[in-house]
Amino acid sequence: MNNSDKGAPTPLKVYRPIRSSGGQDSPLPEELLVKFRIYLPDRPGSLAGFATAIAHVGGNISFFHYDRSTDSSRVAVEVQLEGEDSLSVLLQSLQDNQYGFESERDGPDDVLVTAVESILEIKVRLVNRPGSLASFARLLSEHDANVIYMLYDEDIDPESADIVMATASPQEINVLLQAVNEDGYHYRVVYRGSNEQEAAHIIGLKMVEKFFLRLKKLLPSSDVTEIKSLVESSRELYQDLVHFANESGNNLEAGDVFETVLTFASRARSRTGDKFSATAMRPLRFHNWVTLLGFRLPSSENFYLLRDGDDLIMIDAGHGIYYEDIKRLIRQQGMDPAWVRKIYVTHPIRTTPARPDTSNRSSGQRSSCTRAAPMSSRT
Repeated sequence: MNNSDKGAPTPLKVYRPIRSSGGQDSPLPEELLVKFRIYLPDRPGSLAGFATAIAHVGGNISFFHYDRSTDSSRVAVEVQLEGEDSLSVLLQSLQDNQYGFESERDGPDDVLVTAVESILEIKVRLVNRPGSLASFARLLSEHDANVIYMLYDEDIDPESADIVMATASPQEINVLLQAVNEDGYHYRVVYRGSNEQEAAHIIGLKMVEKFFLRLKKLLPSSDVTEIKSLVESSRELYQDLVHFANESGNNLEAGDVFETVLTFASRARSRTGDKFSATAMRPLRFHNWVTLLGFRLPSSENFYLLRDGDDLIMIDAGHGIYYEDIKRLIRQQGMDPAWVRKIYVTHPIRTTPARPDTSNRSSGQRSSCTRAAPMSSRT
C-alpha cells in the first residue's frame, strides 16, 4: 500500500478469536487478531521503532518472522488488539510512521555484514505481554545491533524468541551480552561467529554477504573495500544467480551454486589486466617447423597454440574474460593475434564466452571455429 493513497485497501487480515464455553463457541467481541506484512529499512533500530509503535497502541505481538536472507525488508507479524478502536489507532500509527505494506526496494542488496565474528544468535526469554519485544529491541538498538533474523511464535513457545543479529564489531558482542545480563534477561547463545566457513549456514545473511565472506576467506590479503569492489563488479551475474536461486526453490543447493560460480567469476576478474599472469609450458617442436605452445591461465584452464611460421591454430580459448590478456600474451611471445586462423574447442565449456571470430576482429580478418577433431586426422 502507498501510504499517501488514503483510498487504497489495506492488506490486513483481521480475525475474531472464538472461545468454547459450555459446549458452544462464541466470539470474543473485544479481541482481535491482526495479521499483515510490513516492510522495514534494513538498519539497526528498525525493529525497535516498529515494536514500540505496536506497544504504544496496546498491541501484543503474538507472531513475528523476519528472515533477511529471503527479503531484507519484509516482516510477517500478528498482533493481538482490544477492539475496533485499537485497530483504527494501529492503522493510523503505521501510516504516521510511514511503514509500507509493499516493497519499495528497487536496487541490489548492499553488503552490510563484513565480518562473521560480529554475528550473534541467541534464544531469549521474553514475557508474553505488550511491549516486551519493544523493550528488548530498544536494548539491541542502543548497541547498534542489526537484527538479521527473528522468529517468535506464541503458539510454539509464548516466552521465547530466536534472534540473529550483527553487531558493529566483534568486541561489541561482549558489551551487548553484558547489557542483556544486567537487564535481567535469560538467554542462551546458539551461535557466535568464529570462522568464514560457517557463514554459509548462518540464517539471515543475504546471498551477496555470503559471497563477500567467501571472497574474504579466499582473498585474505585484500581489504574490505577491495573485496566490496569485486562484489560490485559482478552485479549482473549476481542478479542472474539470485533469480536462479529463487526459481530453484528447495530442490537444488542453489546457495552453494551461487557462491561457487560467483566466487570463481570474481577471482577470474581480479586477475585480469595488470594482475594477469599465465604460466608457459615447455614448447614442443614437430617436423622442425611446427611448434606447440601451451599456457595455463590464472583460473587453471589451459590453451595451446600450434605455430607454423605466421600461421597460428588455437586449441581451446580460455574464459572470455581473458580475451584482451590473451591477445597481449600472444604479442609478448613475438606473434600477432591476427595470425590465429582457426580455433579448436576440445570440450564444451559454457563459461568460455569468447566468440570464435573475435581473435582477428581487430585486424578485420575472420577466424573459423570447428568442433575438435583428433590431432592424428590432421597432417
